[in-house]
Amino acid sequence: MFRLGLAAEDKPTADLHKSVNRGGDLRPFIKEEIALCARCGGTGEIQREELADYHHREYNRWLEPCDECNSTGRIYKQTLSLTGFRPFKEAGDGN
Repeated sequence: MFRLGLAAEDKPTADLHKSVNRGGDLRPFIKEEIALCARCGGTGEIQREELADYHHREYNRWLEPCDECNSTGRIYKQTLSLTGFRPFKEAGDGN
């Protein structure tokens, strides 16, 4: 099975255009997963700090809600790709 689909920027790859034009048994495949938020590390909050006293190296620290995951710590990812089967051709076959 081979996998063709979208690049990281959600733009179709060159392999996708070539395979669709050749025909064949291609089917869309949507992969769905729930993952940890990369911004907050799955906590739902982002720790901020501000230097309060330079001479004593004291910091004011506080937590802010993560806007990326709406403070849940999880994100829903959906990936679209095309999958299918095609026969293997060896380089010397000529077919």
